[in-house]
Amino acid sequence: MPEEMEIPIEQVHEHIHHAAHHSEEQWVGMVALSTAILAGLAAIASLLSGLNANTSIRETVKASDQWSYYQAKNVKATILQMKIDMLTSLDRPVPKGDQAEVDKEKKKMAKIQDDANELGRSADERFERHETLAPSVTWFQVAVAVSAIAVLTKRRWFWYLSLVFGAIALGYLIWGETFVYREVEGGKEEAKPKAKASAQLFPGGNSANAASIKLAVEGCRFDCLRS
Repeated sequence: MPEEMEIPIEQVHEHIHHAAHHSEEQWVGMVALSTAILAGLAAIASLLSGLNANTSIRETVKASDQWSYYQAKNVKATILQMKIDMLTSLDRPVPKGDQAEVDKEKKKMAKIQDDANELGRSADERFERHETLAPSVTWFQVAVAVSAIAVLTKRRWFWYLSLVFGAIALGYLIWGETFVYREVEGGKEEAKPKAKASAQLFPGGNSANAASIKLAVEGCRFDCLRS
């Protein structure tokens, strides 16, 4: 994800402050004050937006790693279970501890799946916050620009308009930092699409797992028949 753009409003603020210092109209000084506040809020919104975006990326990568680990554990448990089923069908003795190992791997898989789901949910929440905060930065920049127009044209209603834009930006900022994220309907059932998304990050992963299982089954069959 690209980095947040720098806010090019420092020079605008300096120009407004200079104009307010040399202006005899009192409201121009109020424009300088409101512009300073808007610029500060714009910097805060930009910082929070970038922070949420970067955190979302990190948690998405971690969730993808967890799903890869889950697939590895699934391959191991599947191979062991196939071995047990094959030995049972051939009336061969099943090595002690194999079934316990399968149960152990399945418990690990459940924990890994929960961790991956939680990371995915947190990443989605962070990205939602980023998308809400990003418009706040834009509206703050527009508000500062309109404040400059008010000073240049000596028209007070431009200043009022900038305050309206600032209020809109502040609304986005407050909403982006306070809203409660809600998962889409389905809860844990959303794990399947996320697993698909994770698999897309590693092309050939599913085919590699299938090939590994097939080779292991053939080896297990050979060993069972030989014994």
